[in-house]
Amino acid sequence: MTQPTPSVTHEDVIRIVRRDFGDGKLTEVQAHLAAYGAQDGQRDTARVHLGILKLADGRMDRLRQMTEIACSDWRDVLSPAEYRRYAALAWSGRTDAEAPQQAIEDDWTEYQSWLTRT
Repeated sequence: MTQPTPSVTHEDVIRIVRRDFGDGKLTEVQAHLAAYGAQDGQRDTARVHLGILKLADGRMDRLRQMTEIACSDWRDVLSPAEYRRYAALAWSGRTDAEAPQQAIEDDWTEYQSWLTRT
């Protein structure tokens, strides 16, 4: 049982920014996102940027908040953006042996649907 990891690019980030914020906000959103990836140890920039965008859901206030969180610890963005259900299992107390695999599959389906939405 392994969690899939999205393979994404800067072009994906630009496409999602345009889709969720519009062309008119492209420069502003990119400026906010640029805060993550500027420091040593901030890795997987495109992936984290997409996590920020997913959690921001087209809202500038959430974009700023999620970027600050990512700069502090990128895992605090990727976990809810990519592995929401799986992460919640740890707190749920569920012991169903099939629950982790189902959560992984559902999280992956949700992420792919979000990423490819037009």
